[in-house]
Amino acid sequence: MMNSISMICSHLPKVRVPKAVGMNQVIAKNPASAKSGTAEAILPAITRCEAAQSRNAIGSEYSRFHRCAFWATIAPPAGTIETVAIIKNTLFDFFGTLVEYSASRTEQGYERSHQLLRDFGSALDYEAFLNLWSATSEELDQIANRDLSEFSMHDVTASFLAHATGAAPTESMIDQFIAAYIEEWNKGVRYFDGLAAFLAELRTRYRLGIVTNTHLAGFVEDHLARMGVASHFDVIVTSVGEGRRKPHAKIFLRALEVMNASPGETVFVGDSYEADYLGSRAIGMECYLIDPSQSADVSASNRLSHLFDLRRCLPE
Repeated sequence: MMNSISMICSHLPKVRVPKAVGMNQVIAKNPASAKSGTAEAILPAITRCEAAQSRNAIGSEYSRFHRCAFWATIAPPAGTIETVAIIKNTLFDFFGTLVEYSASRTEQGYERSHQLLRDFGSALDYEAFLNLWSATSEELDQIANRDLSEFSMHDVTASFLAHATGAAPTESMIDQFIAAYIEEWNKGVRYFDGLAAFLAELRTRYRLGIVTNTHLAGFVEDHLARMGVASHFDVIVTSVGEGRRKPHAKIFLRALEVMNASPGETVFVGDSYEADYLGSRAIGMECYLIDPSQSADVSASNRLSHLFDLRRCLPE
């Protein structure tokens, strides 16, 4: 059966890729404006296909296309060389992408947090404590989702403690509760075996960064330090630091600004269809979605079963 590369290439006008030029430059022999069925329109799609080697499929020279390797529209003048954007940067979501975690606000078990609340003078039993905490968090989530702003752990804790105790909490109370709650919430976080080696491998070829939603400043950095991988990342941008949560463009653009990078030379990897996939693609980045259940409306070439599947997408 003809493979996907051959099927596409059989319908293409000739595009010669000289050996001396390399994959970041192409010479188009028939460079019509980008229209359906032309090399300029289809070549970007080929670069997202399965890594394949095709001799004599396009032009007379040897061509190699890597799935997910490049993101560019090619429409060069006749007989000229056009530089194609090569992926130089990889940005990651954190929770659900670089670590597994439970998003639950109740299932981890928060006995210490509840006891601390009782010490502050609250009469709430454990179930009522969890219900109030969840309701307070969900209320702030609804407000934030209206304009993709972000609230902090300080914000939600201050509001929660005021309702739970009937009085405005002190800064010391807020800090103590946040520390206790986060320690218990972290019981739902699991690190991937082999992540350090995986990132070290990518680091030899790409600049790496993180763009993630979180309510606590320094939280992601603390996890990276515990994992022993903090040195692999050039930039860490968080929603609480920027005041906007994904999929807002600001948080993605901030990471690109810090890295002095363009969307076309950057890929994003995440596990949320709306926040990660739609958000990053809206500003021109390619995105690979971790979607083992295959429930999201993405092409097979943009879907990963696991983070480590990224190896088959990026060029060697």
